[in-house]
Amino acid sequence: MTRKDSIRIGVDIGGTFTDVVLSAGGALVFTAKVMTTYGDLLEAIRAGIDRCLAALPGPGPDLPSDVSTRLIHGTTLVSNAYVTRDGAEVSLVTTDGFRDVLDFPQLQRFDIWDLDIEYLPPLVDKQNIHEVAERTDFQGAEIAALDHDAIKKIAPRLTETVAVSLLNSHMNPAHEREVRDALLALRPELEVSLSSDTSREAGEYYRTITAVANAFVKPVMKQYLARLEDETHARLGADSRFMMMLSDGGLCSARTAQDLPVRIVESGPAAGVTAAHAFIGSSDFLREAGAPVVALDMGGTTAKIVFIEPHAPIELSHTIEVARDELHRTGSGMSLLVPSVDLVEIGAGGSSIARRNELGLIEVGPESASSEPGPAVYGRGGTLPTVTDANVVLGYLPPWQRLGGVSDIHPELARTAVAGLASGAPDGDGAVEEVALGIHRIANEKMAGAVRVAAADRGRRVEEHVLLASGGAAPIHACGIASQVGIKRVIIPPEPGVFSAVGLVWAPEKFETVRSLKLRLPWAATEYQQVQEAFEDMKAEIATVMESGDVEVTARADLRFARQHHVLTVNLGPEIPPADEVVRTFRKEYVRLYNRCPDAATEMVNLRVEGLGRTPDIRLDTSHIPAGSDQPRTTRATFVHSGPSTIPAYQRVGETAHGSGPALITENHTTTVVPPGWNWQRLDEGTLILEAVAPHA
Repeated sequence: MTRKDSIRIGVDIGGTFTDVVLSAGGALVFTAKVMTTYGDLLEAIRAGIDRCLAALPGPGPDLPSDVSTRLIHGTTLVSNAYVTRDGAEVSLVTTDGFRDVLDFPQLQRFDIWDLDIEYLPPLVDKQNIHEVAERTDFQGAEIAALDHDAIKKIAPRLTETVAVSLLNSHMNPAHEREVRDALLALRPELEVSLSSDTSREAGEYYRTITAVANAFVKPVMKQYLARLEDETHARLGADSRFMMMLSDGGLCSARTAQDLPVRIVESGPAAGVTAAHAFIGSSDFLREAGAPVVALDMGGTTAKIVFIEPHAPIELSHTIEVARDELHRTGSGMSLLVPSVDLVEIGAGGSSIARRNELGLIEVGPESASSEPGPAVYGRGGTLPTVTDANVVLGYLPPWQRLGGVSDIHPELARTAVAGLASGAPDGDGAVEEVALGIHRIANEKMAGAVRVAAADRGRRVEEHVLLASGGAAPIHACGIASQVGIKRVIIPPEPGVFSAVGLVWAPEKFETVRSLKLRLPWAATEYQQVQEAFEDMKAEIATVMESGDVEVTARADLRFARQHHVLTVNLGPEIPPADEVVRTFRKEYVRLYNRCPDAATEMVNLRVEGLGRTPDIRLDTSHIPAGSDQPRTTRATFVHSGPSTIPAYQRVGETAHGSGPALITENHTTTVVPPGWNWQRLDEGTLILEAVAPHA
């Protein structure tokens, strides 16, 4: 193994499992799945890395000195910190007269019918908000200089981490930088987050809460990432590199992640989207099919849904809502100005807990058993029934299966847990299999409903899509979900159980920046020059952040019609095109989404520029997995239309390359369920294709 055979290791920490994959020589080679260790997350990371390194050819687990190694990490630590409020005590420095800026959300009711509505409390206590005299106008010109005496007065009272958000600093960040420099001169130990560093987008409240959210997690994430970077150098060599997945599906340096941890709030889910996008682009079958794809990533705690067009970039959202007080209520959480993949996340995973409500009806999630104690079937102390327990009772996870490749299963414990719901049925009794089937179908309907709503919101006909299923639980539920939404074809990629970790090694370096430029099109000559100058300034900013020297730059614009509030983001290309071309592109996209186009002027709201590094050329197949027996084993399973029956269970990498349901296709980290009315085939590269052939499938 030489330096040209560089190694990339992806580590994805989920609520139940920590997944690790290793690529070498341009191919995915080894994978590992270990239980997430909440006491010290690095324990699971070490265990997974050691398993992968131990499988490398050579005299021992240590890497040769001439091998270039990169560790890439995705995590939900930041989003979890917002949900649990487990962060640092934050101080906010703002413009004189604007100390109530974080109360702005209370002017909008996310539920107009709730008379006792409660809002998520701010991350900053009122006594920790400090005002300083200064003023910049909406064009960025200084009206009043910064009062440095005020900085000296408030400095002793500030907490360990400080957010600075001054009025109109998105247009001119000079005063914010003065505040930072003055504070660090007085108290060098402070962690300071500027709103103009987290986002240069207009919107006083959103810019402020984003800066506060960054400050809230900065100390703990800086410590965690520093430990992981030290661990990387100690285990993989002093020349190894440590990178983080951003919420938009690209990679950033450890330094960027430490400075802007708010940018990695959805790094875990983004990795799965990156994997799906890269797989679609590399799959001959999907390229030839040409159909749009809805990707479902269902792990232990949540399910993520995203729509992907072949030959198109990943769709992004530039505002993300986290820590919702009411899970399905838009507006009940914190809206942050963070570029992120446009996905829908719901509380439905393998560890989601099933229970009866006050009417005696079964509900699934969003509460999760996580990895501690986990589903009852793990034998780690869990007693509440989960989706995984129901799947074991139904026979979808055969007795010899080791969940995630690490946990011996205990079917009797799963049956006992599900039986608790059966005995609680309104009629006083109920077959355990019937209750398990109900749990399974309710989980399917929950995800199918989310797919329908997400498709309608995006102007899509869901039945025209192919379903790409990944994650440890998705292959079990994929055909059931597809049947409910009218999809006839399901794709299971190689290594679906660790697919998000695969996305980490497949991801390119990326960074996006934004400037608010409110201009009406067509531009005047001076306005076009203003856009060009902003574009060049943003390219220079990207060059200072990204480590890669081979960067492709793309400009995008947030556009709207006059007197509208919502915007559409359209691609402009590597350079700023003429205004009439921008207008044509915008109107075409508007018609695609809404089928009509008003006769109104077009306005530009924001200019966005993205820098994209080279995507690694890594083959995803099953050639590294030893072939199994060509004789299927048999097991008992229960389906809606056929009841309990004996069915074949094939090994995914074996001699048999096609068949019909009912059947199971087993592999190291998951099982694919092929229900009655579906056929399956395995392509040469290891991809599974499942197709519906019966109306009730």
